[in-house]
Amino acid sequence: MTREAQEALELRLVKLFREGCSDFPGGELRHQDAPDFVVADGVLGIEVTGVYRPRSPDDYCVREQESLRRRVMNSAHAKCRQAGLPGLYVSAILGRLSVASLPKLVNTLAELVESNVPPPGERISLAYAFAGAWDDPVLSSLAITRPLGLEDSLWCATSGAEFLAPATPALLQERIDKKEGRIEAYRRSAQAVWLLIVMDDHAASGDFSIPTDLLRHEYSTNFDRVYLMRTSDGWAGALATRASSGPADYRLCCRSRLANQ
Repeated sequence: MTREAQEALELRLVKLFREGCSDFPGGELRHQDAPDFVVADGVLGIEVTGVYRPRSPDDYCVREQESLRRRVMNSAHAKCRQAGLPGLYVSAILGRLSVASLPKLVNTLAELVESNVPPPGERISLAYAFAGAWDDPVLSSLAITRPLGLEDSLWCATSGAEFLAPATPALLQERIDKKEGRIEAYRRSAQAVWLLIVMDDHAASGDFSIPTDLLRHEYSTNFDRVYLMRTSDGWAGALATRASSGPADYRLCCRSRLANQ
């Protein structure tokens, strides 16, 4: 993702958060680097971070698999676009990928789509287990839809078997700790500083269940407030926190100044 795309994404997330946060102060929202955003000329600073599934013991990383799936689908889409295919919605269920497996899979996908373009308004579904239509078991199934009026194609893939893991206090504390070292720099730009932790549940790597103890747990931080937000519906919850170092009344003083704006 380019820097410009990352900044645009963060802006959308903060605007989504602002819509649902009754304590969000009025004033101009301005992007910068430390923290990511300041509000009302420094009344409030907001740092944005994401939370993702950690690696499992066998070194399987969900985010890496998502990235490989995007590479496969984008490459196969490019081949079909060069071949002059009409606008299609193509969805696939893929198994665990490796970099070495990508070229073969790209060619298999492109050839299957090219040879199975449905009539306008119709859909064709293919499944490896039943049809034996290809020799690559990494590709479990493929659906090709040709909606009426669709000009450009949309290609996407899932694993079809991701487990919705619960988020844990330890995982959130780790994200907080990674940002904690820069908090003094953030305070040079803002009277109070909030940390917004984002769960991007549109992607498997950021999709968690939220157990009750996650919000009841007391997190150690020097941020004035820490919020957890889910992207699909904009839900946001304030996490219970305690000062990790320094006088706790410093944070209370910052909150008081914010409330009086």
